Parts: sequence; structure tokens; C-alpha cells
Amino acid sequence: MMREGGALIGVGACKGIYEEPVYKAWAELVEIWDRCKETDDLSPFEEDFLHRDDLLHLYRHHYCYHPIHAFWLFYQCQYAFDHVSKVLVTGDVNPREMRRLNATPTRDFDDALRQARQAVGRNPTIVVMPSFWGGIHAQFRVS
Repeated sequence: MMREGGALIGVGACKGIYEEPVYKAWAELVEIWDRCKETDDLSPFEEDFLHRDDLLHLYRHHYCYHPIHAFWLFYQCQYAFDHVSKVLVTGDVNPREMRRLNATPTRDFDDALRQARQAVGRNPTIVVMPSFWGGIHAQFRVS
């Protein structure tokens, strides 16, 4: 479904504002990510997040995501980043935050599609997944 060298276009809203306290661990991990060279560099921080009383308290008593959840999201996205030539985002997004997460912000969907075609050719196979980042995720079989 995601071919080597393909392009991924995300459409949505992302202002780069982390709803407190729900995404506290995510906001902290993005700060750590700013100092990393690759996703594997995050793994030494897992144990700290897993045993932080403040983050665990938020998870247990305030309906926040588990502290390790942010790591899973980074690791899950790494597969796409390793296989596609471009990750493009459009919509109501904060360009700085998109670049922090290795995605290229675009003016609109037409611009994103134009850039994707430059990367993959004029007649790409297009797969639409309306809830990829906001619902039940597609399961990829990786061998």
C-alpha cells in the first residue's frame, strides 16, 4: 500500500499546541526529538517516561495518554518516513511544527498533489484513507 519512494499526503489541522494535560508526554518528547538525529535515539528515554510519577498520575487519574504512547506514535510513523520520498501536509497546519516532524507543509491539496506527482510521476496510484491519523489505523504487514 505504501510503495518505496511513494508520497504520503496528510490533510487536517495541527497548530502544534498540545492540549494539557492530555498530551504532556507528547509535548516533552517532541522537545527531545528536536535534539535527536533519528527515531532510534528516542529509545533511551523510554524508561524515564515509563516511571515518571507525574506522567503516570495524569494517565491514571486524568484521562491522559500513557507516557509511552508518544514513543509508539514516533516509531509507527518511522516506517512511512523510511519508505516514502515525501511526506506532505496540508490544511490548517503550523508549518514550523510540520517541519519539526519531518513533513513538508503545502499551500493546499492541489499543491501537495503536484509535489507528490513530482516525486512519483504523473499517474500515481492514489489511496484515500480518511481516518489514517484520527481513527482506527491501517495495519501494515512488515516482513
